[in-house]
Amino acid sequence: MDDKTKIGIGLTFFGILFTGLGVVFFFDQGLLSLGNLLFLAGVTLTIGTQRTVNFFLKRRKNFKGSAFFFGGLFLVLYGWAMVGMILESYGFVLLFRCAQTFAPKKREAPAGTW
Repeated sequence: MDDKTKIGIGLTFFGILFTGLGVVFFFDQGLLSLGNLLFLAGVTLTIGTQRTVNFFLKRRKNFKGSAFFFGGLFLVLYGWAMVGMILESYGFVLLFRCAQTFAPKKREAPAGTW
């Protein structure tokens, strides 16, 4: 693992941490904005610029999720923290609903497993 990936994982962790603190502190706009920017920077450094752009801009699968995610990000940065986080959360669910690469499919599971 190179240094850029390690920094990206750290930025992603701090982005999630600041976003969580922003929600705990009644949708604090500063913490949510900082958390969102750190999260995006961390994901970009972790998986690379081209793969990040490809993930967010897939035409059919991720367009709706990306639109909600970036619309919510813009609203958080603009000052509407609660509405922005609702849109962002919905976009996050839509984005990662299609990403089934983390769980193996049933037909790919080893023989003898449920």
